[in-house]
Amino acid sequence: MKFFKIIIDNKVTFYIMILIIIIVGAYSYIVLPREASPDIKIPWVFITTVYPGVSSEDIEKLVTQEIEKEIKGISGVKKINSASRESFSSVFVEFHTNVDIDDAVQKVRDKVSTAKTKMPKDIKEPVITEINISELPMLYINFTGNIGMTRLKDAAKSLSDKIEQIPGVLSADVVGAVDREVRIDVDAYRLRYYNISFNDLVNVISAENLNVPGGSVDIGQSKFLVRVPGEYQDPEKIGDLIVKTINEKPIYIRDVAQVSYGFKERKTYSRENGKESLTIVVKKRTGANIVEISDKCKQTIKDNEESLPEGVTVSITGDVSRFIRRTVHELENGIVTGILLVSLVLFFFMGLKNAFLVATSIPLSFLISFIVLNAMGITLNMIVLFSLILVLGIIVDDAIVVIENIYRLQENEDYTQYDASTYGPKEVFPPVLVATLTIMASFFPLLFFPGIVGDFMKYLPVTLIVCLSSSLFVAMVISPLQASIFINYKRDREKSEKKKFRPVGRFLEIFDEKFFSTSIKLYERALRKSLKNRKKVIAFSLILLIVVFFIYGKYNHGVEFFPSIEPSQANININAPMGTNVKTTNEITKKIEEKLPQFKDIEYFIANVGSSNNPLDFSGDGIPNKSIVNINFLDKEYRSQNSLITVEQIRNEIKDIAGGIIEIEKDEAGPPVGKPVNIEISGDDFNVLGEISKKIKREIKDIPGLTDLN
Repeated sequence: MKFFKIIIDNKVTFYIMILIIIIVGAYSYIVLPREASPDIKIPWVFITTVYPGVSSEDIEKLVTQEIEKEIKGISGVKKINSASRESFSSVFVEFHTNVDIDDAVQKVRDKVSTAKTKMPKDIKEPVITEINISELPMLYINFTGNIGMTRLKDAAKSLSDKIEQIPGVLSADVVGAVDREVRIDVDAYRLRYYNISFNDLVNVISAENLNVPGGSVDIGQSKFLVRVPGEYQDPEKIGDLIVKTINEKPIYIRDVAQVSYGFKERKTYSRENGKESLTIVVKKRTGANIVEISDKCKQTIKDNEESLPEGVTVSITGDVSRFIRRTVHELENGIVTGILLVSLVLFFFMGLKNAFLVATSIPLSFLISFIVLNAMGITLNMIVLFSLILVLGIIVDDAIVVIENIYRLQENEDYTQYDASTYGPKEVFPPVLVATLTIMASFFPLLFFPGIVGDFMKYLPVTLIVCLSSSLFVAMVISPLQASIFINYKRDREKSEKKKFRPVGRFLEIFDEKFFSTSIKLYERALRKSLKNRKKVIAFSLILLIVVFFIYGKYNHGVEFFPSIEPSQANININAPMGTNVKTTNEITKKIEEKLPQFKDIEYFIANVGSSNNPLDFSGDGIPNKSIVNINFLDKEYRSQNSLITVEQIRNEIKDIAGGIIEIEKDEAGPPVGKPVNIEISGDDFNVLGEISKKIKREIKDIPGLTDLN
């Protein structure tokens, strides 16, 4: 009770505290980084190695197996998967979730370095990559126009350089560009005639086409760096290089080869709505604010529109900040709506003043929560936002009990305003604390949920526990302070007597007499009958529980951790047979693109050929047999039908296109956990494995609900 007296006796101090909470809480809410998914460490490491011109069997023997032997010795490894194909090795290592991923990555690097000493010397350096969700692409900037790929690339590169200067931007890479190159077509007969080897040509060009540092020169009190430029700016001058001298007559490169300026062979294609395009892929740094970076990127585009070549069109796709803005807007609307509804309900049962005091606990609890979340380094992501909306109707419970008890003491037990405000909270503190801890305890086990899903979902109980703790603080500290000033039963009773014949006062009086009082009497009657027939009530409850379990077991629709949401995006993945060139894959992709304009709910679609464009696919860019079409649907309110139906219609439309495995994937809620079902078959004979796979596929293909069986 002394604690509550201290609060009431030091009103000014605690009102300053409330003011600080409002200011710091509002600031914390503004600066909280916004992102789509929680920044979790996924314990996956990918090791990719390129060895050009080597068969898949030799890749497995010379590269993959050597890496696997070393990786197996690392503690904490849960699973190792590998794939070997022509010129390419991919090893996937999954660690247990309690392993320090940074330490694990360093151990993998050390082991791969050891394995490399046992590999052929001409093999390329293995690339080791870890997954970081926060560094996945947050924005795509697309360039289209009929000005030629060279000028289009220059425009895109100029803008990407400026975007990379924005604080918080990790990278802004240009994808789909065709690089220029100097082509030297050698005449083999002339080489033989002049007795010149191919290496002679390579050595001459390498020796001449470079910049040489010349050290430094001191002149007076200044120091100057000397650089001798020798790198060719004009490729045609390469033809003037002397390869050899015969009888004092120089033999130039142009005598044995034709030098021309052209483009490298295309390894990738990029299109927006069927038109050739280049794309800037923007990634943010860990902990950076997606919404803020997105706004700055858009402003940079706007500031540089006038400097773009005429005929160039710039569009933005895959903007993650749109989802964040929409969710935050829904949260803000939910808070405002919640306050209004809570106030309205409380108004009928507790009166206007009490309802207002209880309703203020919602924003105050949230403001304190924002301060704590910001201090903990937690971002405002979809799990945190969902948790805030979930807890919206719970955080008023403590304040209702405290305010109502203070009011009851003044009404029924003739306590003074001061005594009721100090004794009332003390009287209900134990049950309020137990009730709050009980709710916390129901979510507490989620903190120990294993695996990646557990790391992803832990933000829900953390946010709920913070919010409930904040609501308990508000109920026990701020609510008594408010009650000591605003709740005075005798004064309010005198005022209400004067207003009882006014329309609102009369309505509330009728409501209290006819509805509220009647409801209490009915409840009292039912409670008395239940207490007189305890055994019957308990037996009925048990029977009802059994019936509910039976009905649920018979008619339930299954269990899924994350619900199937109406997607805002979908991806069409194309995997042509190994050995398919990029031009053939491009033609297959074009056939799919031609089918999409008929679906009116599609806002835009982006095709990337020669790359899976999948953040979890580390087979690399320039894979000629792979492509992906990213589909973005209109905002929900503008769609003519559920986008799940549209996805199925697209699947039916493209299922007969030949040339490879084509599957469509929609947005899924939750962390990346792979396919819902994977069947792995192990063995030494690939022919036998293939036959078993085909047999399993035949057996399960007709299971209802099964799609994209590959």
